[in-house]
Amino acid sequence: TEMSIPQAKDEFHKLDVKITETESKISEVTMAVDHSASAVHELEMELNGMEDQVFADFCERINVDNIRQYEEGQLKVHEERAQRLREYHEQITRLKSQLGYERSRRMDGDIEKLKQSIKKDKKEVKEKENGEAEMLKAVEKVSAGLEKLEAAKAEKQRDLDEKNVELSEVKNENGENHRKTLASERRLMTLDSYSDQKCADRHRILRKCRMESVSLPLEEGSELLDSVPLSEAEVSSVGITEGLSGLEDIDSMSSEGARLIYEREEKIKPDYSSLPDELLHEQDGSWVKSRAEEMEAAVLELHNKLRSAGAFNPHASDRLKDTDKRVRDATDELSDLRRRAQKAEKAFMDVQQDRYTRFMEAFDVVKDRVDGIYKSICYQPGAQAALYPDNITDPYLGAIMYECIPPGKRFLPMRDLSGGEKTIAALALVFALRSFRHPPFFVLDEIDAALDRTNIHKVARYVKNECEKGNFQCIVISLKLGLYEHADALIGVSRQNGSTGPVSQILTLDLTQYAGVPYESSPHGK
Repeated sequence: TEMSIPQAKDEFHKLDVKITETESKISEVTMAVDHSASAVHELEMELNGMEDQVFADFCERINVDNIRQYEEGQLKVHEERAQRLREYHEQITRLKSQLGYERSRRMDGDIEKLKQSIKKDKKEVKEKENGEAEMLKAVEKVSAGLEKLEAAKAEKQRDLDEKNVELSEVKNENGENHRKTLASERRLMTLDSYSDQKCADRHRILRKCRMESVSLPLEEGSELLDSVPLSEAEVSSVGITEGLSGLEDIDSMSSEGARLIYEREEKIKPDYSSLPDELLHEQDGSWVKSRAEEMEAAVLELHNKLRSAGAFNPHASDRLKDTDKRVRDATDELSDLRRRAQKAEKAFMDVQQDRYTRFMEAFDVVKDRVDGIYKSICYQPGAQAALYPDNITDPYLGAIMYECIPPGKRFLPMRDLSGGEKTIAALALVFALRSFRHPPFFVLDEIDAALDRTNIHKVARYVKNECEKGNFQCIVISLKLGLYEHADALIGVSRQNGSTGPVSQILTLDLTQYAGVPYESSPHGK
């Protein structure tokens, strides 16, 4: 018994030494783990700072605080690692508790198990460090990918700018072609009017020839003068029933009826082969005048012969003179009416051309400005506004089409837009009209009734900028702070204090004296 006690003491002493060594190793491992955790934390902070610098623009565009919010998958990995570290610390705590327990039991086998556990924990720490290195490589790879995406985006933006330039050139070319087309159409209308006038003159000549039974030489195969209608019955037989108010003037018919008569009279082909060459090439009418004088002299000679021939009707000459006078008066009146009609037609064409020129002068200015103003108010380059006439030939006789595409939306008719979108579109058109002739000021009466806070801020900013540039002045009637807080002065109307009747008082406040004062410390801010 005495020999076993010293041996037991030696054994206990050895166990105490081993326990002390194990505790020192555990302390060293714990310090190494804490140091590794500190180093990992510092690396995380440094990595987060680098990520914030690299992805600052990207995070601002996607409206997140940092890239870690965007990379949820990476965040989950960090959370798993933190969970593992917490489990590791909990395991160390359990080991310490177990070590205290084992001190009482003094068992070498359990100490060996603790060593194995410590070795396993060191291995896990090393694996975590390797995982951290892989994460750094992955972050670098993502950064390189983002740089490539930015370069591709810049290239696409340059292509878009080039396409916009090409589109602008095509629009300008289309506008020039449109103006040329309008000019050609106006010339064609003038030629059509001239052609209709000549057809009407030919109809009157043929009708007069038939009425006076003039034997007009015709080409072989030509229609006879009997095809020229003299009465309404003959016109009805041709198939013309509308636009008849008499045949004294071809203009009294409808355009369709006159066209049918002209087409039928085109089959009447006079034979000009018997006319002298000088008459065929006559330009100023001198040959006709000379022939008329010769014929009048011949008629006078025949009258003299009749007088010398003996008995005749003494009143025949007077009746002939009276008839000739009426014919000359009617011819003069007809010529005067034709001159007046031509003068009126020329005046009408001049007024029509002047009307078109003035209208397009104003319309082109408004059309070119409305899109830019709409973009400025919306503060979005993707917003679009277009103005075009429904009637291209006579734009003042048709509707003017106005279409807008709000930012971030597809095309919709104006009637399908919301109240706020219609208000923004209407303001853009009103401000575009100002570009043609500048009014002294605007009076905007509660234009913000259908606007939300964002659109009120956009309108207020545009009006403020234009007023500061000196482009126009505005008197704005509003009950919303978001609009009138940008004004230079406020004018209010209220019931006078102490008054029993409808007596009003005017309140004014000059806001320019508070231009540099923050909103919270200004009088109206309080």
